[in-house]
Amino acid sequence: MLVMLVMLVVLVLLVLLVMLVMLVMLVVLVLLVLLVILVMLVILVMLVMLVMLVMLVMLVLLVILVMLVILVMLVMLVMLVMLVMLVMLVMLVLLVILVMLVILVMLVMLVLLVILVMLVMLVMLVINTVNWEVDPLVGGLTLFEASSLAYWPSPSWTFATSETGSGASGRSSPAPKAGLTALER
Repeated sequence: MLVMLVMLVVLVLLVLLVMLVMLVMLVVLVLLVLLVILVMLVILVMLVMLVMLVMLVMLVLLVILVMLVILVMLVMLVMLVMLVMLVMLVMLVLLVILVMLVILVMLVMLVLLVILVMLVMLVMLVINTVNWEVDPLVGGLTLFEASSLAYWPSPSWTFATSETGSGASGRSSPAPKAGLTALER
């Protein structure tokens, strides 16, 4: 009877031990499953964070690229505007130079015209005041005096003859010969 009781106690203890071992194994299995789930969750969170970080980096790079494109376009626009302004400035300078050249040419032509007019007037003055050759057909009178006598029968003065030199002399012209026409005088 005692042996049966001992065996029963031992059997109960064995069952308890097996149950304890099974319980420990179940707890360890649950802990292992929980650890695996935790590790998977951590890995998933890290992957999500990595994806978000990559997306953020790509977004920043995209923004930087867009800003660079906008900056390049602005620089090109500014350079185009400056080029247009430079071309307009060059055209304005060329126009001013052309206008100044036209004005200069007109002034030179005006000066040349004035000089030509003065030369013509000087030549006419020299021609009017130069000594004429004595024509033997009019009796010692210069051609100028003879032509003057055709319109003025008794002039009180004449231009200089070849004997007295140039300039007005104050001498009286000789009296016309009787019986001669005005042309013969």
